[in-house]
Amino acid sequence: MLRISASPVMVSPIKTGLGLAAISGALTSGVGYAIWYVALKDLSTSRAAIVQLTVPVLTAAGGVILLGEPMTWRLVLAAAAILGGIALALLSQSLPRSRQFEVTHGSPMKTERTPES
Repeated sequence: MLRISASPVMVSPIKTGLGLAAISGALTSGVGYAIWYVALKDLSTSRAAIVQLTVPVLTAAGGVILLGEPMTWRLVLAAAAILGGIALALLSQSLPRSRQFEVTHGSPMKTERTPES
């Protein structure tokens, strides 16, 4: 015989927390990957790799905004360094190929030939 209880089923807070964390992680990961793959089709491979380097900055910003983490000078300087590096990488891609070589490897040396005696 099936017995239906009038009292609510007691679930431990640990199981509830784990279940909510799993659902939250699956939802945010699923939505995040869906957005990423939609954007990815419009990006070249190298640009996609460079843009993905913004994840630590976005995560830190989320921590400050959503969790009330303190914004320290170390965080600001690290974010500026990361974003500056990303900007340099993206800008170097828009340079003509010959100019890219000069920027990354220095100006090519010009050697003069001396007449042989």
